[in-house]
Amino acid sequence: AAMRGALSGNARILADACCGLGLARIGRHAEADAVLAPLAANPAAEPVFRILAITALAENAAANASGRRRALDALRARYSASLDDDSRLLLGDLDFRLARAAAADATSTATPGAPSPAPAWRGWLDAVATTPPARRTAVRAAALARIAQHAGSMDDPVVRVARALAASSSSEGRAAGTVLLRAALADPALDAGVRTLAMLELGRAELLLGHPSEGATALLEFAQAYPSEPVSRHAIDAAVAAARGTGDSVLFARVLATAVARFPDHPDHAAWRVEQSALVLSSDNAVESRESPARRAALALDGLDRADRSGVTDPALRADLAIAAADALNDEVRADAALEALDRVRPLPGTVLPEAVRQRILEERIRALVLATRSIEMDRIVADATAADANGTADAAARVLRRMSAADLGSVAAGAVDEQQVARIARLADATLHLASPTPERDEVLARAFIVARMHDSAQAAARRAIAARGERADLTLALAESLWGIGGDAALAEAFTLYEQVSRAVPEQSPAWWLCQTRRLQILDRVNRSTEAIAPKVARLKAIDPALGGPAFAASMLEVAARHE
Repeated sequence: AAMRGALSGNARILADACCGLGLARIGRHAEADAVLAPLAANPAAEPVFRILAITALAENAAANASGRRRALDALRARYSASLDDDSRLLLGDLDFRLARAAAADATSTATPGAPSPAPAWRGWLDAVATTPPARRTAVRAAALARIAQHAGSMDDPVVRVARALAASSSSEGRAAGTVLLRAALADPALDAGVRTLAMLELGRAELLLGHPSEGATALLEFAQAYPSEPVSRHAIDAAVAAARGTGDSVLFARVLATAVARFPDHPDHAAWRVEQSALVLSSDNAVESRESPARRAALALDGLDRADRSGVTDPALRADLAIAAADALNDEVRADAALEALDRVRPLPGTVLPEAVRQRILEERIRALVLATRSIEMDRIVADATAADANGTADAAARVLRRMSAADLGSVAAGAVDEQQVARIARLADATLHLASPTPERDEVLARAFIVARMHDSAQAAARRAIAARGERADLTLALAESLWGIGGDAALAEAFTLYEQVSRAVPEQSPAWWLCQTRRLQILDRVNRSTEAIAPKVARLKAIDPALGGPAFAASMLEVAARHE
């Protein structure tokens, strides 16, 4: 005790932990608790010491597992709010072990009439409840992964969802996992928080299976049910993109109706309104049959002219017309005319446009500057926006970049190269990177864009940052693999070879990304001159799957490599 009193800072914390655990070990529980309780409550202590203290306090509180679990409940309620996500999940691990021990402990048999014990997985879901909203989805996914791993013979709605999510996370089990997810969601007894993640992951799994209509519908239902969840903004983004590509105008109209009504502060809100109007005007025709860019530009500019003649000063109305005109003019690569249209918004002094509208104006301005080959950073309006909100301006640039490089990397590799578009993407990607410090959301876009722009070192850096923040998603892993392929060298190619194999197992077979992975693996073997005798037989096996070898671009590359080693 005298030595502890002379210490301070981390040394005191370590001494308290050792002293408290030592006292508990020799049975001096009251003294141990007096030392450990302040440590458990100390927000300045390292999480590992706080977890050790809480664990020891729970153990000291009772002689059997059920009593210790009750004590842990009280300790978690007292301290969880000041712990980090990983620490709360670790306490869930402890709660699970105590629950399993209590079930097998003869001394903790429930008395007649006593309530049934809480499920063994309860501690993990409790960890989610105290997580800030922005991280809740990720922590809930981690909790359910633990449940799936340790559930054993347990069977209840939450466990069934956990097992279904585990199955759907791999390409081999995704189809079966999706069926299980739908069955689990049909159970009205399913925990509400778990239901949110199950609905979201069902939509993602359907998209990965190559089912855009089913994926869009599932993500739409999620966004309708949980608009306040932070991840709903990403879900409605994906639902709009998926529905847009189906050619199903009825589904697209449903998705846009929810997007416009439920997400008024979304940066794409004004663009959705324009698309919604175009869809209404197109009657029962497919979305692709809407008016040509020239016609849309003429209609919007005519509206602006009429507003000028009538003295209409409503800034929101003028902004909608200007955005619609600029969008169409940019589609026609009439960048100077697009900039002129945006300058006609002219809000009155003292009026402030909604943030979503201002963001759309900024996006179309950035897009026009890129098309006109002007400097983005040197534009006065963009510079003013950057000075006021660098992150918001960089996000606007990233949304433009996403529209310009929207295709997945497999489709990019399979398509024809537009050198002018490559140069535009390179300029915009470089500008986006330098407008503000990187964020995971922007890095996802930048990783793909830098690949398209052939800026492989920048692509590698963005992909690694995105993977560190988002996990080893197939699209991000493919971007990293493509950057390493572009960089070259034995070490980079060896890592890329492994990554292409990883991606090929995660994406649908015979998708463009899958064919890209097959092509690159053969090209790497050829480049490093290893296992070259396997190249021609591998190409023959792929040809048996698809005589076209995934299309002209992939076929040409594979046949060229095979010819060198026949």
